[in-house]
Amino acid sequence: MRSLLIFSLLGLIPTLMGVALLLQSSITPDTTVIAMGATALFSLLAGLALLIGNFGHVRRLARFASLIAAGRGKEAQRLSKRAPAELHQLEQSVRTLAAEADKGKRNFAELVARVKQHTTKMQALKEKLKRESVLRAYLARYVGNDVIEQMILSQQEDPLKNERTEATLLFADIRSFTTLSENMSPEDIIAMLNEYFDAMVGIIFKHNGILDKFVGDELMAVFPSRTDKIAAALDAIHTAQEMQENIGRLMQDRNTRGFPVFQVGIGINTGNVVVGNVGAKNRMDYTVIGDTVNVAARLEQIAEGQEILVGEQTRNYCKHAILMREKGEISVKNRTEPVKCYEVVKKITGFK
Repeated sequence: MRSLLIFSLLGLIPTLMGVALLLQSSITPDTTVIAMGATALFSLLAGLALLIGNFGHVRRLARFASLIAAGRGKEAQRLSKRAPAELHQLEQSVRTLAAEADKGKRNFAELVARVKQHTTKMQALKEKLKRESVLRAYLARYVGNDVIEQMILSQQEDPLKNERTEATLLFADIRSFTTLSENMSPEDIIAMLNEYFDAMVGIIFKHNGILDKFVGDELMAVFPSRTDKIAAALDAIHTAQEMQENIGRLMQDRNTRGFPVFQVGIGINTGNVVVGNVGAKNRMDYTVIGDTVNVAARLEQIAEGQEILVGEQTRNYCKHAILMREKGEISVKNRTEPVKCYEVVKKITGFK
């Protein structure tokens, strides 16, 4: 309104000054001067009316633009049809810019939402990788990398769930360990066992076995028959053969260094077992139990140094690939029937 008042004064002041001069002078205006004055006054009033009308349009357009800037475009009313075409063009340009800005705003919101989703996924992946890293470090003390990979990639919620399955068990024990250790210091006994176990566990992992436990100088390994029963039995026998070969080289080295030497007996058996977590609430042990385990332990007990004894099911699975000879029958605690056992026939290079 202030601007409109200023424009009005700028038009009226010259007109009023002209009228005042005519009244004060003795000049009598003729018809021509009066007509020109009337025409000028009419033009001024018409222009003023046009200015007042356009000023209203401009003010509504300014309000429209401010609503658009505030994100309230839906509240903006269109200009009157009487508004000049230029103002309508300006209004359309503002509306186009507002639509583009609104589209850009929606696109930005979608982009932010996607970034949030990706951030959430990345965080979940980070946590998963962290859990896998901890799990790998934990399992690496018991199983080889191939088995760890199978467990981690397993689609089962609990890859270590309790179940009844078929597996091949391997027991290995140092012969005459008690007599051997009587003449050794505790430090030397521990050093000897660590050297021996370190070599044996690596071989077990190499052939897809799982280290179940150490019991004194004895170790127990499991070869699960997850996909191929014959492959699991063969893995166990190949493990035993490589263990005996490695023990032979290890004993030669110990003899050279002047350290006590020993031999190891190995027993292997295949059959149904129960796999699961056994123990107390605050201390669990993932292990296998059953008659198959007992037979494997019994085979290891009667095996002589450097000897590998296997049960009948193991022999049936592997006889096409491994040369074995019948050793005879043995009795097993809590079994009424004797158990046939077989010796793996292979030349073992070892300390004599």
